[in-house]
Amino acid sequence: MSSRKFGYGGRILRIDLTERRYRIEELEESWIRPVIGGRAANTKRLFEELDPDCDALGPENILVFGIGPLTGSMLPASAYYTVSAKSPLTGILGDSAAGGQFGPEMKLTGFDQIVITGRADALLYLMVTEHGVGFVDCPDLAGRTIVDSTAEIRRSQRDHAIQVAAIGLAGENQVLFASIVSSGNRVNGRTGMGAVMGSKNLKAIAVRGSRPVEFADTLEFWDCVQRVEKKILAHGEYSKRRRMGTTMLMNDLNSIGILPTRHFQEGVCDYVDEISGEKLAATHKVKNKGCFNCNLPCSRYYVVESLEAEGPEFETLCGFTSRIGNRDLPFALEMNRYLNQVGMDSISASEVIGWLMECEDEGLIAPEDVDGFTIGWGDTDKIRAAVEMIASREGIGDRMADGTKNMAQAFGERAQKLAMQVKGLDIICGDPRGIKAYGLTYAVASRGGDHLRAEPYFELTNRHGEAKRRFGTEKAADRLAEEGKAELVLWSEKIALLTDCLTMCKNVGLCMDVLDFEGAAELLRTGTGLKFTPRYLEQKLGEAVDRLAPRRPVLLFQRRLPDAARAARKDGQGFVLHAAPGVRSLRLDLRARRRRFGGRGLARCLVVHKRTLLRPQGVRKPRHMVGLHRPLSELQPVVLLLRDRHREGPAAGHHRRGWRIVERGDRPGAERRWCFSDHGTALDQTEVLPDSKPSEKISSRDTGCRIARSM
Repeated sequence: MSSRKFGYGGRILRIDLTERRYRIEELEESWIRPVIGGRAANTKRLFEELDPDCDALGPENILVFGIGPLTGSMLPASAYYTVSAKSPLTGILGDSAAGGQFGPEMKLTGFDQIVITGRADALLYLMVTEHGVGFVDCPDLAGRTIVDSTAEIRRSQRDHAIQVAAIGLAGENQVLFASIVSSGNRVNGRTGMGAVMGSKNLKAIAVRGSRPVEFADTLEFWDCVQRVEKKILAHGEYSKRRRMGTTMLMNDLNSIGILPTRHFQEGVCDYVDEISGEKLAATHKVKNKGCFNCNLPCSRYYVVESLEAEGPEFETLCGFTSRIGNRDLPFALEMNRYLNQVGMDSISASEVIGWLMECEDEGLIAPEDVDGFTIGWGDTDKIRAAVEMIASREGIGDRMADGTKNMAQAFGERAQKLAMQVKGLDIICGDPRGIKAYGLTYAVASRGGDHLRAEPYFELTNRHGEAKRRFGTEKAADRLAEEGKAELVLWSEKIALLTDCLTMCKNVGLCMDVLDFEGAAELLRTGTGLKFTPRYLEQKLGEAVDRLAPRRPVLLFQRRLPDAARAARKDGQGFVLHAAPGVRSLRLDLRARRRRFGGRGLARCLVVHKRTLLRPQGVRKPRHMVGLHRPLSELQPVVLLLRDRHREGPAAGHHRRGWRIVERGDRPGAERRWCFSDHGTALDQTEVLPDSKPSEKISSRDTGCRIARSM
């Protein structure tokens, strides 16, 4: 390969905050074609360099800012950057992406990654240019909002073109779901990356560059870009997305009965017209806003009396309206501005508030259990107070700032089951009982209850003919069907990873079905000059999904329903979510554990109360297991992959390099166990009866209840 790296900056910037030193390294060839860039490169960095047992809020955690080869190019919607670290909220892989202007400006510094370690002895920000790093003490920025901090950094540097990614009060106080915000309203919201910055005494990263970006074949690359632009403009949802952005989903999801209302107790909101994207666009929006070089400016600037700000996105709008029983749209817009200025994830914030509302409403939590704090559905004064207490970690807000799952551990089993989370990460505003592919996505996503690892929006499009062609069944486009959803999620995971590697917006690349392997290969080939083919991309992305996914039986999210299935109805038309009383079982193909969806082996996922997932003795802890050793007792609720109908051979000699499950029965000594290969393939099933010898039990030979490879 030529030393000239088209598309890439070709450099890695390493910063040690403890020593206040930095060094610049050349980007190695092994980090280019095999991983492309963006999220994949960030995750590879963590796999290779992060101690998996480190304290997520300690100086040893690694914080990585990464971009891709096409970031900030002529390609529309390619302005994203990804921030990765071990998550303080979940204890596993954490990352979050955002658009705006920061990523393209970072591109001009010539650094493909900024790798930050250590902890500063005082609050500071980093001034990054193509020449290096300046360490700037900023005690005067403590407690300041993100907009104020950005303005002050630009003023002090005498350069208003500087782009800043900063934290607010929540990040400084290490709220476990604190976010990073750039360009005023572009939020790295999920998994608590803002708390990691706060733990390092890092207020902000400012970037300013002037290094040119070169492409291998500019004219041919431009032809590819024009084809993408035309696909975006010709899309049937273009005008709708331009007018309302993601807030269009308020009415869309409500119409099919999956808009979370009163903390997922209902799927239809009777007052949706008062809080919808249409209402926001008609009454408060004053103009469109877009990310760098995007021909679909889907964000909006709004004014409410004396308040003005940008946003909100659907998750914030729904999270602070229907999800918590609020019908006051101006209040939700107020919360959007406040959350973005203190730097807090709106999904996790609304979930912990909604969870507390439901628990108090059901009598599961008494006022004296939460410092006398009571909160009811739609009580805007109490909601505002709760959000402010979380940001400042005052009163009950200190416990709420640790996240829903962590807070729920102090209460009973019923209260814990009401926490809408997977692996500690709160789920989005989309009821998985009515969108089966999304439910599967929540279950298997490597960072927890997440939709952006796959975003299987295709199941909402009713494109049955295309579903048959791509996934072998028309039911893949039927949101209530289970058939074809494994194949759909696998395909969506690959495209989602591809967009993250290119740092392209998923709303455009994935949801609007603009990006495919053929188009991406042409963009990469003409941009970088490297030999990218559709087959190569699909193969590499499939391998990457396999490596990042849990190579073990799935721990699935399930929500315990009340005695009667929750069904939403409106105007006499029934929107019945397919959910049975008790816990809803989700059926998965066994090969899904290898991310090879399809085939004969079919597993059933059930709830078990006393299960142990064991790592065989003598198996060395792989370096690529990033902080994912979690006692099974900490994962709630516990749902395990149980059975394979088609065994592939005897287990002898294989189980020591794989994984095993033990199911303990009601009778003492009764248990059933399953052996899996290192790739998740079922090898054998054995039953141990009460009169069996103790030496025959798997649990008698293994020590430590640990879950490994849960990425």
